Amino acid sequence: MKHLLVLFVMLSTNQQCNDEGQLSIKKATSQSWSGGAAATRGTYYHLYLAMTMNADYKFDSLWVNDHRLAVEVMRGNSSYDSVHLYANDRLGIQMPGSSYDPSKSAEAKFPVASNAEGLLGYYYKGTRKYYPVAAFEKLKSIAYQ
Repeated sequence: MKHLLVLFVMLSTNQQCNDEGQLSIKKATSQSWSGGAAATRGTYYHLYLAMTMNADYKFDSLWVNDHRLAVEVMRGNSSYDSVHLYANDRLGIQMPGSSYDPSKSAEAKFPVASNAEGLLGYYYKGTRKYYPVAAFEKLKSIAYQ
């Protein structure tokens, strides 16, 4: 009976992780940075996927460190056999008289259960999916002046 209940719950959920193995991450990096505008700092996240970009995929979010970050496809840096995704978790204060607001990332927990360090959110043929990012390779910090 328990097995039947678990099967029913799994079939009824609309949110799912990448069970079919459609995506494959070649490399995932994080790089902290500081400097620029007053008290501004953050972390760059780069994901390199082993795939060619096509209209079936739409990448939109990266959950990491209890934040939901917007994801962008780096068109100039994506090669024929890989897709380069980028997110920036920036923190800081808005300077008076400036339209630049460094505090754009929203606090959010993972939308599905995962022990991964990050979670990539995307749509595949209109269906919401999630891909766990096991760990990020930490790169040397950048100090802007």
